[in-house]
Amino acid sequence: MFNEHLQPGDDEIYFVEETGELVFGDKIYDKIRGGSDLQVEYEKTKFNKGQIRPEHYFDCTTTDNGTGKTITYNTTDTQTIRYQINFSQTLVVNTQACNSINTSIYRHVDEVANICNDLDVMEQNLAAVKKRIDDCNAGDTDKLADLNELKDQLTTQIQLQNTVLQKALGGTITMLQGQKNDINVALADHGSRYSRLQMTENKLKQQRTDTDEAKSDNENADLGKAYINFNEADLLYQATLNATSKILGQSLLNFI
Repeated sequence: MFNEHLQPGDDEIYFVEETGELVFGDKIYDKIRGGSDLQVEYEKTKFNKGQIRPEHYFDCTTTDNGTGKTITYNTTDTQTIRYQINFSQTLVVNTQACNSINTSIYRHVDEVANICNDLDVMEQNLAAVKKRIDDCNAGDTDKLADLNELKDQLTTQIQLQNTVLQKALGGTITMLQGQKNDINVALADHGSRYSRLQMTENKLKQQRTDTDEAKSDNENADLGKAYINFNEADLLYQATLNATSKILGQSLLNFI
């Protein structure tokens, strides 16, 4: 329904706080329809539970009210968190909200809720008109005619609203299915990363076991036996050197 109080100027945009809608002036609408980019800047000082955090989705700046310190967030930058899990090996441990949950889910749910609320009001109005028809004097034909006409109008509105609701529900179901697929992809990515982490952990555990065994063999070695083994290895080494020197020292003159 047209509301003249929400009719902006040609170069103006009105924000309807109650519904979150933007009403564009004619010139701005023509620019947007022609393919011009639309950028919106706004300030928000309080967030309710369940609302999205803009730093996860939009280019924004937060300001600490106490210190005045600002932090700028840029959605084009990849905000990954990496942990080193082995030598020269790192693993991403976070998933950004913009890569798993789409902000359109809130708009679709709000749209369906608003349509249902409007439909409920229409049905209440229709019930009130029917009651007035039942209570109306049968001889008051003019009033009955007006009430019946209003009843027909409300019935038509309800039928149209049901059609709008069906389309909105269909779009919401499609959107939720796509959202479910996005979340499943994110969960699968988490699973693959967790598997890589487990493989690395098992590898490190095996290396630690081998190191502990080697350390134990060195620390618990029998000194006497170790000395004998060392002498045997040294004698074998010296004998090998002597044999090698004799072989290398031979020439044709030794056989003449």
